[in-house]
Amino acid sequence: MRKYISGRGRTQILIRSLMLSLVLAVAACDGGRTRLPDVNVIVTNVAPSYPVVTFLRVERPEGTLNYRDLARFAFDTDEYTFNLETLALDGTAERRFSVTRELDVANDYIFVLNESSGALAADIFEFPRPATGTATIQYVVFHSAATLGPVDVFLAPPGADLTTIAPIASLALGEHLPLQSITAGSYEFSLTAQGDPTTVLMRSSSIAIASGLNLVFVLNDPNGLETAAALAVSSAATSVGVLDQNTQSSVRAINAVAD
Repeated sequence: MRKYISGRGRTQILIRSLMLSLVLAVAACDGGRTRLPDVNVIVTNVAPSYPVVTFLRVERPEGTLNYRDLARFAFDTDEYTFNLETLALDGTAERRFSVTRELDVANDYIFVLNESSGALAADIFEFPRPATGTATIQYVVFHSAATLGPVDVFLAPPGADLTTIAPIASLALGEHLPLQSITAGSYEFSLTAQGDPTTVLMRSSSIAIASGLNLVFVLNDPNGLETAAALAVSSAATSVGVLDQNTQSSVRAINAVAD
């Protein structure tokens, strides 16, 4: 016995069939591809004259960073214009800096908000994303301390004699050491007067650095401290203040996961 299907029933069946066909077509066009993972972006503010900065992707505010704050973001692979804004005295947003950058999922990015001749700026450091299980650390050193002057930079095993080893970099304000690699372990971070390893401006206590990290050591104005200071910012969204061992004697750790 033939089952009668009303006109309304036939319409509902047709709609369901069309929806199923649309889903299958989309899946076929996608070719079974999986969505790319997000790009890892770290932003830190080391501009003492700009204690509160809003970080925007195009015109969308992504976060507000106080001085020496750090924030982590995950963006799609694409080209973006990033903007920095502060609040004017009348409470309106004032655009201070803009930069366009293409982000690639194969890399980590660390944005260092700093001052250039008194103006707010951003230096962007790009690192290849560490392979799983790697035993190395990739790092750069960036000089953003206007009160410090030219320095020699050392990253050496604890207790090393600075007069017998070469610095890893000689930097003036605004300069940075190109990408370097070291094995995970314990190190002391030291600064001396340029060309004079006997004039030690800062020598840190031992720093235990975990493997698989991308790091920026930012030379930062002391901000009231008696000794020069640095900030170690990692791709794992951690930041560790690096001070002279006379100020801070305990062992510091830079880990592969956020605290």
